[in-house]
Amino acid sequence: MLIYNYVSPVDGPTWNEYAQAILDINKIYPVHKAIYLPLNISFKSKALYTICFWLGCFIPALFIDVATMCMNHTPRLWKMCIKINKFSQILEPFSNNEWTFSTDNVCAMWERITKEDQQLFNFDMNGFDWTKYFINLYQGIRLYVLDENDSTLEISRKKYKR
Repeated sequence: MLIYNYVSPVDGPTWNEYAQAILDINKIYPVHKAIYLPLNISFKSKALYTICFWLGCFIPALFIDVATMCMNHTPRLWKMCIKINKFSQILEPFSNNEWTFSTDNVCAMWERITKEDQQLFNFDMNGFDWTKYFINLYQGIRLYVLDENDSTLEISRKKYKR
């Protein structure tokens, strides 16, 4: 039985390239509700990650949420830090490990099908525009996960530049 692994090619973006692309795209499409600039730090040690996350996210969120409650506003940072931490834990196996899949069968199938079928079923990853994909991914996250539309972009860009 043939196995068809339809995955990004070996020369596709690495995890670090993906993370850098998202940070670069954030400069063009900044998040309006951001409290501080986004950053991406990779840790080899889970203990070091935990310490840094507590010092850089949980403890500041706790202080800010207490101050927010003192001003009769709804605290939100602690919950946000919990979500970020859960998301990081979900991504951890994929960002800290590397898998290599053979795409030989998919490539062979691509070579076997007619030009008409290649146009109809375009699954060739050669020439795939990863930059465009990352921009679309980021804009989707901004809109559907962070609930921010393009109406906040100008204000967000000014805030980001400060």
